[in-house]
Amino acid sequence: MLSADWTSDWRHPYPFRLLALESEHDGDMGQFSATVAILGLSVRVQWDYADTPLKADLRNMMSDMSWLESSTVSMPYAEYTALVEDAAKWRESQN
Repeated sequence: MLSADWTSDWRHPYPFRLLALESEHDGDMGQFSATVAILGLSVRVQWDYADTPLKADLRNMMSDMSWLESSTVSMPYAEYTALVEDAAKWRESQN
């Protein structure tokens, strides 16, 4: 699969790229990407060239959401209490 993205550094000016040529290779994911930027306008081309074992593992993991049942989340207590209060308000509004 070959894809391209067009972006502008004018919208997000830091860092502003006057002239840049970048490339990245990720063998584990089977991807190669190249970016060309001139005067704040850039084109990024990405080529997915292989179905690697890591991609297959990720695809299998995401196809079955049972891994969510054993996952854990941590958050500050204030956020937790706000979340519990919002859930209670939502439940009351459903009655």
